[in-house]
Amino acid sequence: MSTSIYGTSSFHWLIAVLLLGACGGGGGSRVNEVGPDSGIVVDTPPQTSISVAPALITKDTTASIGFRSNQENSTFECRIDNGNIYSCNSPQEFDYLDDGLHRFEVRATNVNGTIDATWASPR
Repeated sequence: MSTSIYGTSSFHWLIAVLLLGACGGGGGSRVNEVGPDSGIVVDTPPQTSISVAPALITKDTTASIGFRSNQENSTFECRIDNGNIYSCNSPQEFDYLDDGLHRFEVRATNVNGTIDATWASPR
């Protein structure tokens, strides 16, 4: 059985376990590092970043936006203009965009199903 540990301020974990004697005698301490043989899975959320984006102001009605995750084999969800969330791959290609401002956002999900808590956006 695995235990997941989520952290917000640090992505490195060290678990210290204090073992006390059952009848008031002795005891001791043991430090366990989280690793592949520990039975503990540390799952940090992926970080999504934009790798390629069009200029902020353009006359083009098309756009290509590239993105990536800091964790291998992540999948992605996208949305544009706060619309519906959909599965996507990098790069995302947009044709025939209407005049005006548009906001593209993307987030990664790692292989354990943990979702990046913040949407990445070119601006």
